[in-house]
Amino acid sequence: MPAGIKTKGTAQPTHLVLIPSPEWGEVPAFSLEEAHRVTYERDGYPYQIFHDPGAQPTLDTTAMGGKSEEYKWGFSLVSAWSSDVQSSPCLLK
Repeated sequence: MPAGIKTKGTAQPTHLVLIPSPEWGEVPAFSLEEAHRVTYERDGYPYQIFHDPGAQPTLDTTAMGGKSEEYKWGFSLVSAWSSDVQSSPCLLK
């Protein structure tokens, strides 16, 4: 039987391996207000989003304006910011 690796590096049969989730799940929101929370459901499981910005902008090749303009602005911003990155290490005096 093939073995999987647990979080601490010990071997375990693959049919028993549980993959840790990168999501925080049900951690109590100690500094966020309930008024800013939205609960969604995916695959039968609820999850919470605080300060939900909505859907990300997408590129619409058939229409002009709206979310398509936001997408193009964000895409061009990446290349503009990338031009500021130095390839050599910065030395402080």
